[in-house]
Amino acid sequence: MFKLGRQTFLALVLAASLVACQSADQTRRPAGEALGEQGSMVRLPNPLPPYQFGSALSLTQTVSGQYADRQDRMVVEIEIERNALRMIGLTPMGIKIFSLSYDNGEVEQSVGKMVPDGVNPSYILSDFQLTYWPITDVRNALAQQKYSVSDTGDRRIVLGPSGEILVEIIYLQPLKRWSDVELIHHEAGYTMSVKTNRAEVLR
Repeated sequence: MFKLGRQTFLALVLAASLVACQSADQTRRPAGEALGEQGSMVRLPNPLPPYQFGSALSLTQTVSGQYADRQDRMVVEIEIERNALRMIGLTPMGIKIFSLSYDNGEVEQSVGKMVPDGVNPSYILSDFQLTYWPITDVRNALAQQKYSVSDTGDRRIVLGPSGEILVEIIYLQPLKRWSDVELIHHEAGYTMSVKTNRAEVLR
């Protein structure tokens, strides 16, 4: 077991090339503050409880981000238990970009000193939960922001108050719980692709 402690998600990915020599800047804050402090991008107001995921799981995913003509990639290690969730982001060469843990209602996160100001790993957690948590829990969480969510099995869509499409999540393997996905944030203007390289159910 590993022990772990987004501006937008893409900003973090673009920062990967800057962190060859880094030290950590660690913060601990209430979950709502961690997720809700800046920007107008669609995100969960608070992290969803890990137990809602329904199983204990360890994942390794490759996350590729695209913004305009820029493309970057990182590897994310994730561990979900009933009462805790941990993430660590690495460059393709294995250099740590960030770590994040959600435990007992608090988010603890650490980013490199050379990562640009305003980068918030909690936004990666938000996107992860938007994608993989049960639709009922996601819908209930976003309802307080007057967003609605639809799910057709192979696609999850977040709509704004006027019915505009804000986020599209396309499940490339809809029968798999941890399907490879494409996530499009229309509001923020970026796309990310997620490929699951390893999935292990924890006992």
